[in-house]
Amino acid sequence: MDHLKAENEEEEKLLPRPVKVRMFKLAWMQREGKNFIVLTPSLGENSDDFYKSQFMNGMLTHFWPDIQEKIFWRQFLPFVMYMLTSVLFMYYALRPNPESVDPMAIGPFEIGMAVLTLLCLLYAVRNEFLQFSRMEDKLSYFTSFWNYIDMVGIAFTLIIIISAFSGEGGLISYEVLRILAAFASCCQMVKCYDWLRLFESTSFYILLITETLNDIKPFMILLAVTLLTFGIPMVLLNLNRSEDNAIIDPVFGFWLLDLVMNQYLLALGEFNMDAFSDNPQSALCYIFFILATFITQLTMLNMLIAIMGDTFGRVMENAEVNGTKTKLDLMSDLASIIGTNKSVANNEGDYLFMVTPDDDEGDHGDSWEGAINKMNNLNEKRHEELQELVKSQAGKLVDLAQADIKREVTQNAELRRVIYDMIQHTVAQSESNIRSEIDELKEMIRSIKN
Repeated sequence: MDHLKAENEEEEKLLPRPVKVRMFKLAWMQREGKNFIVLTPSLGENSDDFYKSQFMNGMLTHFWPDIQEKIFWRQFLPFVMYMLTSVLFMYYALRPNPESVDPMAIGPFEIGMAVLTLLCLLYAVRNEFLQFSRMEDKLSYFTSFWNYIDMVGIAFTLIIIISAFSGEGGLISYEVLRILAAFASCCQMVKCYDWLRLFESTSFYILLITETLNDIKPFMILLAVTLLTFGIPMVLLNLNRSEDNAIIDPVFGFWLLDLVMNQYLLALGEFNMDAFSDNPQSALCYIFFILATFITQLTMLNMLIAIMGDTFGRVMENAEVNGTKTKLDLMSDLASIIGTNKSVANNEGDYLFMVTPDDDEGDHGDSWEGAINKMNNLNEKRHEELQELVKSQAGKLVDLAQADIKREVTQNAELRRVIYDMIQHTVAQSESNIRSEIDELKEMIRSIKN
């Protein structure tokens, strides 16, 4: 029986098993005789098992230091130089100088900053052109948020430099140029978030901010509806008030924006209740105020904190995988800039296929479902494992019981055979004794007759 069972187990191992096949595109970057590999999911599928694998960790350990160094010196430092020189130029060139004869005169320092900014702009435009020209899907360039940030920052900075040298009577007034400078500087600072993915100490927080913003998108719709729920009644009650006792301050001059700002400040704890009392519908104003503070300030904001806490737990739980993905994303974004046309063109059709067993239990580890759900999944998994263990132990007990029964049956059969042999032997011996006695009686009878 054991021999047959072992053969069945060997046959089960040889049976075909369902597997998962994932395809990853290989983009190669070649500089100074060194090859760098970039792996990106080709079918829109993210496999945490792949990113956790020793193969992936080995690849990054070998290639990432060289790639990080090149990105730092050839991309990050030029951006920092561009950001600093452009901000210094915009501030000193657009501020009035009362001590000068011409308040808006451009001095040597501003000219030097403008020249450095233009050189950095040309380098940035070159990078954007390479990125766009080497992309297989040109339209995908316009789906990236960071590309729009780059384009707006470059365009506004170039307009400011050209217009600032045209003087006060140029096509664009200094007031408008200062507004453009505000947007340009904001775009440059936002771009810093993208570049901070290069460093391990800051990439975690950049990913955390990104994941948090993605997770709170549906909740922000509910928050906006909540602000309107109590803001619209308050603005309608405000129609019964004069400007002196208004319950909503005219911040923007448009009632819809004013009510949103009023409820937003109320949610943050900044509110003014002086106009509530001794005015029309004061009791109703207090009712809406209490409801707004309870729902918006206490309930909704605490729910928002809970969502952020869940996001933090998910990012921390998969810190190793997220760090690997962040590095690969950055390498993939800059593959067309750091690499060469020849290296990219020669490897357009290269793919890596990853084959893994299709286990249902492994599907639960690729996504975060929250702390409670994760504990429930772990408990269910442990429960299933215990059930399997109980079944296997019960099967072993049944096998042992059957073996004992067979052994007892065998022993009983041998005992019956021994008893039968003893009975047969006793019967045969008794028959022999009886025959001998009968023969003796016969001899005695013959002797008497004679």
